[in-house]
Amino acid sequence: MAAYNLELEGIVVIYVSLVTNADLMRYAISSLLAEVEDISLSVIVNSVFELRRLVSDLPSPHVVIIDERSVRIDLGDKQANTERLASNISRICNEVRGCIGLTDYVDKKVHECAPKLGFRSLCLKSISGDQLIKAIRAVADGKVYMHSEYLRIAEKLNYPLLNSLSERQIEILDLVFQGYTNNEIADKLYISLETVKWHISTILKKLKARDRTHAISLLLSEIMGGFILERGGYMPKSLKDLIRLTAS
Repeated sequence: MAAYNLELEGIVVIYVSLVTNADLMRYAISSLLAEVEDISLSVIVNSVFELRRLVSDLPSPHVVIIDERSVRIDLGDKQANTERLASNISRICNEVRGCIGLTDYVDKKVHECAPKLGFRSLCLKSISGDQLIKAIRAVADGKVYMHSEYLRIAEKLNYPLLNSLSERQIEILDLVFQGYTNNEIADKLYISLETVKWHISTILKKLKARDRTHAISLLLSEIMGGFILERGGYMPKSLKDLIRLTAS
């Protein structure tokens, strides 16, 4: 793949390709990224097959956003093109910095198969603009990005560790995941610092986790399964290279 970067006053631009046949999504993402200095939407195509023909000439670092519905990533489909589609997605994921899948809802089948194809992120289409930008930057940096909304609705997928936590505990752990300190969590939720510490202590006991980072690691291992991957191997002990968490 062509290895060139456009640098603006020391800023390395992240190039993005969008795969969707939905005009509204094209407009929304184009408008969003047009306002971001370090991200450039360089290619928009209707299908994975179109992008596959272009991928070897894409600039680096490159992130691909794939609209799951538009390209019919139905991995349980028995149609003849399903295997070909999966093969093309895998090749794209291997040749760029990473792929982000946008889905309408949490689909366990897609959730389990996507990391095998090489996706580094799955996000609901309800994701905010700020979150999508954060996902693009994380994937471009070689990290995995987990849309926080999955934490709120993942109980439908029967996750025992997650389901052992109360709504408030999930809310606090979600903020921990986003990098908030204990003081910031207290301010955001309008509760005392002592209450935050008590909840986190309770979370650690329930999950049998050593610390906050370990708690996040355990939950992501349960919820994301194969997504906790780096190129070349599984990283079961630490997520420090994948997510940014405060130590306080």
